[in-house]
Amino acid sequence: MKKTPLFFKYWYDAWKNNRLLISCIYFLTLILAVIEIMLPMFFKFFIDKVKQGVDFFSFAGYFCIYGLCLLFSNVLNTSWYQLLDMAGGKILLSLRENLFYSIENLTLKAITKIGREKLKNILFNDVMQVFSSLTMYSMRIISNFLMLLVFFIVTTIITPLLGLCLFIMSVLGFFVAILLRKKIKLYSSIVNTELKKTNAVTNSFIDSIELFKTTNLDSYIKNKHHSAMKTFISAVRKSDFIQVFLKNILSNINIMFNLLTLCLVLIIEKNTSPGTLLFLFFVSNIIFSFCTQTEQLFSAVYAALPSFEHIDSIFRIEPQIMGDKNLTKIDTVAFKDVSFYYDENEKIFNKMNAVFSCGEKVKIIGKNGSGKSTFIKLLTLLIEPLDGEIMINGEPISCYRKQDFKQKILYISQDEYIINESISDYFKIMETNLSDTEIEKNLNEWKFNGADKNILNTMLKDNAKNISGGQRKKLLAIKLFAKYKKADIIIIDEIEAGMDIECSELYRQKRNLLLGNCDDKIIFEVSHSNNDDSFFNKTIEL
Repeated sequence: MKKTPLFFKYWYDAWKNNRLLISCIYFLTLILAVIEIMLPMFFKFFIDKVKQGVDFFSFAGYFCIYGLCLLFSNVLNTSWYQLLDMAGGKILLSLRENLFYSIENLTLKAITKIGREKLKNILFNDVMQVFSSLTMYSMRIISNFLMLLVFFIVTTIITPLLGLCLFIMSVLGFFVAILLRKKIKLYSSIVNTELKKTNAVTNSFIDSIELFKTTNLDSYIKNKHHSAMKTFISAVRKSDFIQVFLKNILSNINIMFNLLTLCLVLIIEKNTSPGTLLFLFFVSNIIFSFCTQTEQLFSAVYAALPSFEHIDSIFRIEPQIMGDKNLTKIDTVAFKDVSFYYDENEKIFNKMNAVFSCGEKVKIIGKNGSGKSTFIKLLTLLIEPLDGEIMINGEPISCYRKQDFKQKILYISQDEYIINESISDYFKIMETNLSDTEIEKNLNEWKFNGADKNILNTMLKDNAKNISGGQRKKLLAIKLFAKYKKADIIIIDEIEAGMDIECSELYRQKRNLLLGNCDDKIIFEVSHSNNDDSFFNKTIEL
């Protein structure tokens, strides 16, 4: 799909989902266009009255009315922006939520292929570009066109020949602005390229600081930086010269067009009143200003078109397909001729067959790279078998509702991402059903030392990097033992790694006490320890 039609597709979707709000914006835009032309007309009336001679009270009255008109215009303009912000907020919310849904339903393979950094960029930069294009840019373009249309009509009614001349000059000015803007952007991109080169030099210095501290490379980095800066400054000087020159030409063209407009008025209407002359001067100035502004908005929309393609590429990827069958209880999980590999020459699983039933506590062992993580990813649907099927209760796992499956499985990973919330909110969002009193009791039992005196309000920042690795494991352990009753399958991935001896012992005690007699669940645990084999009744060595 071409990029330009994509813009109209998203614009139509935005309008369809917010018809009333966007219709109000367009209606208010039309009113503002009428007011914008009425203000110069009132200005004309005001000047003509002053020219004819008015008493002080009439002058003060006209002056106050004009001020109130300006105030009313300002209020309407502010309201227009408020409505635009409301519409923009709904569009932004809808767009992000649709992306969240699409990304969550992608396979891990698709996510890896796209790249997490690219997905982050799409969710922020591309979404904001599309948001700006669908709201501020497109709405302003329509607003400017409506205002220009009203101005041209009124000007043509007053002086037909002048109206035609203004239209021709506006079109010429618009296309001249487009041509000059391309040159300005070209030189801006050249400067950005050279700036990135200088940044690469400074980054390489920091990245290899140990090398510079132990090797005599002072002259090398100095010469490298000097060369990069010389090229950068040369590009900046050339770019500034061209850009300032071209921007001044744009401004000069507007001035020349305004001068030409006034001359045409004096030639066409020799008995023109000062009010009419000022009115036409203001109108022509507004028209040329709107034309330049509209060209800038068109350029901004055009520059944002790749963002529409980036977002739409996510929506076009085939999602991970799940069925609609209800999953009330998991009794068995079976691997039926399951094969999986990252490298075809090194198959991790080759026609694997295994059945796991309620009451089984399965210990998963194996060397690094033997397939432990792959086994868990297959079990949790993070990846799909290349051949064979994973069955639940004798039926393919893909036939069940995804939401049911997520509720029936409890996966505790040593690398689990911990959301950026307070400790209290973390356990509530994780649906542990623990009260603040119970959370605090658990934290004390695990000897969790928070950064704040009020431990429940301790904020977990940047994936809980502000607390130690051992403390992270304690949070995960509390989560495990608070949620285990709800799950039919429990998967524990090396939760003991990073725990001290005392903490590991507490973990095993609680696990044996709470999970030891769970005959209605299937428990999997990846472990390197041989000290707790009595808990397990089945072992898989990969």
